[in-house]
Amino acid sequence: MTTIAEVVHTQSDLAETLPKLSLTVDESSARLIGLDNSAIAAQLSAALEGRTGGTVLESTEELPVRVRLPDGDRGDLSRIKSLDLQDTRPTRSVDQGIPLTAVASIQLVPEPAGITHYNSRRGNDVKAYITADTLPATIVSALAESFEAEPMVLPAGYELSFGGEAAERDAAVGNLVASVGVLVVMMAATLVGSFGSFRMAGVIATVGGLSLGLGTGALWIFGYPFGFMVIIGSMGLMGVAINDAIVVLAAIRADEAARTGDGEAIKRVVLASSRHVVATTLTTIAGFTPLIIQGGGFWPPMAVAISGGVGGATILALCFVPSLYVILMCGETCVFDNSFA
Repeated sequence: MTTIAEVVHTQSDLAETLPKLSLTVDESSARLIGLDNSAIAAQLSAALEGRTGGTVLESTEELPVRVRLPDGDRGDLSRIKSLDLQDTRPTRSVDQGIPLTAVASIQLVPEPAGITHYNSRRGNDVKAYITADTLPATIVSALAESFEAEPMVLPAGYELSFGGEAAERDAAVGNLVASVGVLVVMMAATLVGSFGSFRMAGVIATVGGLSLGLGTGALWIFGYPFGFMVIIGSMGLMGVAINDAIVVLAAIRADEAARTGDGEAIKRVVLASSRHVVATTLTTIAGFTPLIIQGGGFWPPMAVAISGGVGGATILALCFVPSLYVILMCGETCVFDNSFA
């Protein structure tokens, strides 16, 4: 990641270490004074961590008293090395003590501050800090391309995955896919109930799907990546596109001549509806223009997707929807003439 120009700093969880006191015991020397690893560990724990030596009654509460070395001695490596171990041999003197360094060597070694887990598996999070106004998706794409150019060979049992915005985007898409069936059924039931026709509902659904393609096409034209905010904006984009299609279809259905496929009548109705459709489009694009110009690196992808999709949805509503209505709803009963063409 450090080879990417927009990355200013990287950080790895396993690279963060804390000092750990490592004690290597000479077992042969320890046995000479009647000690083993467990006995030495118990004496060091009593000295450094403390041992309960009684209780103190404070008001109505009995508090335990822990006896241990002063904080200054516990945090000083030279003081810890000078600690005396109690000789446990039967022939020992009453006050005889053995220096810790006589039976063990002590040194500070680095230890990982913590090991993160993902789905109950150990992992190492590697983070990148990027320059201002740089989209995370751009960095992820560059990193993915570098992995494709120079594949990383991982040991058995290891795997590599992208987190951050990529993980949030995948989770959001998964949640949307999980509920898309229910939403589609509800939308279809609403449209069929309003227009009394499955074909009319299909026309509106087609416009909604095509508007998503127009929104992603606007992203490609302006050079923005597909990210989490684009997914959120696409939901609102579909709503506006469907609304434009409903306005045109409702106007056609309300006119008796246009409903039968008369070309002049359909052209008149569509031109009358264009005022509402175009006004909605212009106000939407005008509202998102400040985000496109001065939105930084976070808002422009969503604003471009919505604005581009809404602009294209206007063409769909005024040209594609009437044509598809004539093909699906009128068939051979329609009155075709050059005026509609």
